[in-house]
Amino acid sequence: ELHLITQTMKRTNPERQLTEQDMRWLNNELLAFGVKNIVYFTYHVHGSDGNGFDYDSSFVDETGEKTDVYYAMQEIMAENKAFQQTYQSFDIQSTKVYYQGAEAHNGVYGHYAHNVNYRDNSLYENDSVTFNALTNVVQNSELTLISEFAGGNGYMYAIMNATDSKYATDYTAHDTVTLTFNAAYTHAIVWRNGVKKLVALDANHSLEVENAAGEVTYVIPYSA
Repeated sequence: ELHLITQTMKRTNPERQLTEQDMRWLNNELLAFGVKNIVYFTYHVHGSDGNGFDYDSSFVDETGEKTDVYYAMQEIMAENKAFQQTYQSFDIQSTKVYYQGAEAHNGVYGHYAHNVNYRDNSLYENDSVTFNALTNVVQNSELTLISEFAGGNGYMYAIMNATDSKYATDYTAHDTVTLTFNAAYTHAIVWRNGVKKLVALDANHSLEVENAAGEVTYVIPYSA
């Protein structure tokens, strides 16, 4: 199993402040890559990393008071907890990145490799990656990350708008993704922001989902 620590410290350099959208992007991306456990650094840090960036409090400040980071993450973690039992019953199988646009602005791997150039087709179009229940994907945003998970209930798909919200041209603009499944599937369980819904696929066995930058929707197709 993969366990990771994610960033929760505010960076006081005006180039990048840690926002709730950032924390959702980081959390959602880790889960979309199959991480089973996320650990957070909770305490106050004050100082420079030597590269001109100063860091500030995480969940609590130097006096022990809870910060806005704490309250934002509390909401995010509550959503994750509602989905936890379902998520833990699946294991990641494969991942594919779908790309549109002239430049991806560090998108899906932005906090790991800041200088990646996503105009290299070999990176974002890998025809060797195929999914078992999902047969076709149509999307309209810079970066859509789709991962397939397998479990006792069949397959689950994480559909993430992997564009970094800082670089999204309009954060309110949604990534619209049309998913088409094998003909055997007629319905889907859809999880988004900790809320579960049961939906019917259309006559083409398709479903449309929308995500703002950094957001993710989980889809579990089934036959009814």
